[in-house]
Amino acid sequence: MSGQLTLPGIPVGAHRVDVLKEGYGPFTAMVTVANGQTAPVTATLTNEDGDGDGLPDYYEENGYRDGFGRWHTLDPDTVDTDGDGLSDGYEAGEMVIDANGKTYFKQRSDPTKADTDGDGLDDYLEDAIESDPLCADSDGDGLSDALEWNIVGTDLWSADTDEDGHSDAEEWNDPDYDPLVFEERYGPLEMGREFLLGAVLGEWGADDHDNLFYLGGWVASGVIVIGDLRDIAATISRGDLVGTGLNLAALIPGYGDAAKAAAVVGKFVLKHPELLKPAMVLLVGVAPYVDEAAEWANNFRKLHGDDAVDKFLINGITESDLNVIAKNRGNLLKTLEVVKRSDGKVVWLEEGLTEAEAMARGVRPSGWKHIREDHFPDLVAANQFADVFGDAYKDESKIRELIIDGAKYGQKVSDAGAYHYVEPNSGKILLLVIGSNGYLVTAYPFRVK
Repeated sequence: MSGQLTLPGIPVGAHRVDVLKEGYGPFTAMVTVANGQTAPVTATLTNEDGDGDGLPDYYEENGYRDGFGRWHTLDPDTVDTDGDGLSDGYEAGEMVIDANGKTYFKQRSDPTKADTDGDGLDDYLEDAIESDPLCADSDGDGLSDALEWNIVGTDLWSADTDEDGHSDAEEWNDPDYDPLVFEERYGPLEMGREFLLGAVLGEWGADDHDNLFYLGGWVASGVIVIGDLRDIAATISRGDLVGTGLNLAALIPGYGDAAKAAAVVGKFVLKHPELLKPAMVLLVGVAPYVDEAAEWANNFRKLHGDDAVDKFLINGITESDLNVIAKNRGNLLKTLEVVKRSDGKVVWLEEGLTEAEAMARGVRPSGWKHIREDHFPDLVAANQFADVFGDAYKDESKIRELIIDGAKYGQKVSDAGAYHYVEPNSGKILLLVIGSNGYLVTAYPFRVK
């Protein structure tokens, strides 16, 4: 590309001329302007990109500056210098020319590092799940992205996943609370009071008391004598929640009492279905002799009908597998598909959230709605699956079938949850991102960006 520039009003003397254009290497020349004369300059710009990664060879060989002032030199013969699955041009980002004529690149991630921020999640995965590859703690809650993604299960873009007014880090580090469950906070005295009220009022007062301390008292009232109940309530009031507060397992002597406890929990969640998950966690501790999965399924059937459970009991899926979803904060009512991998891991696909829905809730988009919105908003005109895998995937049901096959048979390629599945007809790769809890976050055709 070449052309001539006319710049009037240039003072007499020697001047450096720099011509910059995005997608091209810069042109630099020294021009001497004499009085009353015109100094013609022909600027020739080159966009040679030998490896086709979207970044001109000039910037790969000579280096470029990012927005933080750091310089990067890349391999002009390699599309993906750091081998993370993202092309150098995609990671380098958009070229910006500032007010002083200096250039820098608005970098997405460092093309020389597979994990730019060193948080344990590689740049490819962070790009897929839309966390910040330049920041080890995208939401600033004190928990690293890798910890939230691999272990805790909280939202990388929300400092308070359950929106209860307490940060994920605060709740993760407090054994009495769960960053994934909205819980009204009670002081020790209130906890002890609710425990005693549960023991005294039981089912009669359950409508007006939607907390696990009340449930704990109600459960305990059927198997523990009154004097011991008062002692437990007093211990709770002193703040010793971990020692005795709701750790009732040691106080349940046998199967008969365990069955009573399970029945109480069932009645409680019928009145307060939003507490189903934490109540079932309590039941696990209270009733070690009860078939946990059967009790969970029985309670869930009472709440939502038999079909809410039975429709998933195919292809080897059991009530125990569905219980895994419930224990891992899945929403079975919005679950579309459930599969079990050969290693025993249960994976489920939920309806999920569009970008607008996720923004309204302060979280990131994920699930089926996210896949559809981002990767095939129009089955004919804008469909990445059909573009990569063939016209057969202009059918939404075929896309979903492919994703479920990928979830079941795909090969794990990253400890952070990335899986590859080879589409049988085209031989090309489907990328899936599956959380450590089994939630299918996203899936799309693998292409170096």
